[in-house]
Amino acid sequence: SVNSADGAVRDIFRPSPATRRQVMLTSPATGRMVLAVESAGVWRLAHAGPRHPEPRLAVPLDDLAGDLVPLAFSPAGRHVLLRVQDGLRSGLLIYDLDGQAIRTLPTPDGAVGGPAVWTGTSTGETVRCLFVSASEPFRMLTLDPDRPGRWSKHDDGTTGNASTRWAPARVEMFPGGDGPIEAIVHGDEDWRTCRRVVVALHGGPQRAWTMKFHQLFQYLGAYGITVIAPNPRGSSGYGDRHRDAIRGAWAGPDLADLLALNRHVRAERDPADPLPMLYGQSYGAYLALVAAAAEPSAWARAVAVAPFLSGARLRAEASAEVRAMLDRLGACRDIGDGLGPRDVIRLAGRIRARLLIAHGADDQVVPVGQSRALRVELLRLGRREGADFRYREVPGAGHNPLDGSYRMHAEVASFLAGGE
Repeated sequence: SVNSADGAVRDIFRPSPATRRQVMLTSPATGRMVLAVESAGVWRLAHAGPRHPEPRLAVPLDDLAGDLVPLAFSPAGRHVLLRVQDGLRSGLLIYDLDGQAIRTLPTPDGAVGGPAVWTGTSTGETVRCLFVSASEPFRMLTLDPDRPGRWSKHDDGTTGNASTRWAPARVEMFPGGDGPIEAIVHGDEDWRTCRRVVVALHGGPQRAWTMKFHQLFQYLGAYGITVIAPNPRGSSGYGDRHRDAIRGAWAGPDLADLLALNRHVRAERDPADPLPMLYGQSYGAYLALVAAAAEPSAWARAVAVAPFLSGARLRAEASAEVRAMLDRLGACRDIGDGLGPRDVIRLAGRIRARLLIAHGADDQVVPVGQSRALRVELLRLGRREGADFRYREVPGAGHNPLDGSYRMHAEVASFLAGGE
């Protein structure tokens, strides 16, 4: 620790060559801290402090479902508030450092955000944190740690937060390529009977949809489009095996999950209804384009926002940081199945879905040259711009060209709703 007043440095604990330690949360008032400690390949929660300078191990993290993040210490420093992300849902746990016990602090369905505060007065203690659900924007959530199940939500007084017209969302399970996968279903109508349905793919790839407010989904709901947002293999929040399934196999197991989901959706819908559509951003855009090529007759339209063309093509012009991520995840390895290498330029001739390609001109993550090259290839193949595909390069925009843009949100929604 470093004393900011006089610069004095004091060892709290010394590294051990046999373990890895990561400080996750500190309490300056009590001198305690929470760490993640790895030993013999097992990560555990641990804590240290003035009375126990050497970290004391607690339960293995693998014994707790989901990913844990410490948010706040109790005023006395004995308890720690933990956020747990388990698939689409998140919640709160209270970890008793002295008693080595963990209990659940119930919350409404949604996503708990950080940071959080845990305060105490003569009348009791209070936990406050940010909270968002798929059908309402951010709120402040207030909970009583000693009375589980008691909470209150407070909006910020803005017009948006006062609205009661947000489309609802729910969690459903769908068949994947190797077992069920979880998805958010968002919209006023059931995906089996609505006129139009879109399968939305998250970026990453090691990210996931959660039960939080998604502005684009609300736009799509206003256009009468029901959204299915799955977390296929490669998504985080479901354990290492699920997350690492696509390591060295981008657009492999996750593509199988996506195609299995789409077959199920089409089988449950009226054959006379329009085919499902695709939306994806970044890695999701890449996966959407590969899916549109893998089963050309299975999709009506596809929106690709900031797509790249393959791991190798992206690596050739990406930043050092992005190249390191691609190497770490084995993004440049080819898959030797019937579809062959997942190179969108190679596969572009197979795509029959009508496309909207959007890219920020100043994208520092996926350079806009990726989308420009796809546009050139589509024109070379004889595809008509404005009829077979639409290309939108957004001046001044970065990796998320839809962010803060009413016009771009409306254009994507109108395109998926069947507009020209």
